[in-house]
Amino acid sequence: MTRRSCVLAALSIVLALASALGTADGAPSRSTLAAPLDAPLAAPDNSIVLQPFLSGFSFPVFMTHAGDGTNRLWVVEKSGLIKLVVNGVVRPTPYLDLVDTVSDSGEQGLLGLAFHPQYEMNGKFYVYYTANPSSGSVGNNTLVEYHVDEDNPAIANPVPVRTLLSMPDIATNHNGGTIAFGQDGKLYLATGDGGSTPERAQDPMSLFGKVLRIDVDVPGTPQPPGSGYSIPPDNPFVGNPAYRPEIWALGLRNPYRWSFDRQTGDLFIADVGAGTWEEVSFLRRGVGGINLGWVIREGKHCTPPTTSCQTSGLTDPILEYDRATNGVGSPAAVAGGYRYRGSQNPALQGIYFYADFYSGKIWKGIASGHSWGAIEALDTTHNIAAFGEDEAGELYVVTAGGQILRVLQAVSPPAANCSQRPRFALQSTRTGAGTLQVTLTATDSPTVSGNVLQSLAFNRILNAFVTIGTQTDRISPFTLSFSPGVQTVQFTVRRDKPGQAMQVDFGATDRCGLWQSFVGGGPNMP
Repeated sequence: MTRRSCVLAALSIVLALASALGTADGAPSRSTLAAPLDAPLAAPDNSIVLQPFLSGFSFPVFMTHAGDGTNRLWVVEKSGLIKLVVNGVVRPTPYLDLVDTVSDSGEQGLLGLAFHPQYEMNGKFYVYYTANPSSGSVGNNTLVEYHVDEDNPAIANPVPVRTLLSMPDIATNHNGGTIAFGQDGKLYLATGDGGSTPERAQDPMSLFGKVLRIDVDVPGTPQPPGSGYSIPPDNPFVGNPAYRPEIWALGLRNPYRWSFDRQTGDLFIADVGAGTWEEVSFLRRGVGGINLGWVIREGKHCTPPTTSCQTSGLTDPILEYDRATNGVGSPAAVAGGYRYRGSQNPALQGIYFYADFYSGKIWKGIASGHSWGAIEALDTTHNIAAFGEDEAGELYVVTAGGQILRVLQAVSPPAANCSQRPRFALQSTRTGAGTLQVTLTATDSPTVSGNVLQSLAFNRILNAFVTIGTQTDRISPFTLSFSPGVQTVQFTVRRDKPGQAMQVDFGATDRCGLWQSFVGGGPNMP
């Protein structure tokens, strides 16, 4: 049982919107008692914290290491720069500058970086990006090999060694992004469906919407002819003329971020949904030929307008979330992370972390036998572009705003004295026709022992818009996090539908659970 479900207080307060909205002089209304909500509001368990590590990047989209024993880190910027971090300090000269080569329009850009397993010996690494478009095109999804500078290990030789793959695209979105070497020494690349033609995800002769597995250490004649790689003979469709032999798995929409479990070699793939469902799929090490379902299904659900679909031969995701019921809203985009295998945070061992780019929510996927479940770990204000893993297996969050943050297990707070709860003052004022200004002040009692206000969750918003800070016109559930002390929150409630009563329900949660439920309703207004 989580801390937030330990105690449900009997006290509930009604935000008397009806009184305020019906009062011509706009005088503040008084709160009155009402029945509590039926169940606690969903809230993160706050089992992790994010510690600032690096900042000042321009739209970073990935962070990784070379596995060479140096503990260095490389940060990839969408515009085409790769920056080297040594002992927590960003080197002033970029490791590699591809700004003039890369197109970063829309979802394009420099999206992937992978170091050869023998990088320490051979200096080889690989990048995946969208090349600047030629006349009449939008650019090619391109996989290129580079080499470290022979005289300076802090920079790369800017001259590419060879182009392994170049896939002409017809749209700027759904490019995939991650490349990585498996424990088998082969390079894996997950491609998007290209955006405008999602049917390519199920086309066995297209490389779009697939997980590809290739051998970059070409042992002889490259296969297929003209490529810069060879086909591993144990790829699942080798010898089948109906399939491209590079394909390891198919049925992906936009697998922007995926990762290997460094302990087991299993593969976790986060695939961005089309309109309703975001999903994470799981591929056991060494098991290829899996069909993950897109464009037949989104997550476990048939894609509209189809009301039924053929699911035979399709593999379900292990995790999914519905934008409408998880406090995410739209737009949404899942950002895959890693299964934690570090040593500094034992409480996180074996947990798979993933996030939503737009809402900033972070979840932890937890395995129970062959089943998986998800718990919201933290609700942040960041646009989370990716997660990163260092050489020791410690985990980081990469934000589109330019920060790299360490993921740490939260320190358990002292036992809360649940007989002492935070105090609230509530004031509502009519500011115009169909508009109400609400001010909520929450104060941690000075006599409270180990118990502080944690969050305020808007649970139901009917026939109204809620504007709060930069979060404007929210019509779906969302949660605000609090720090200890005095908190003042102002928000505006604006009627959405003429002739319909408004209702806004929200609840405050402290360390002992749901403390107070505020339920507000208002009559029809002119």
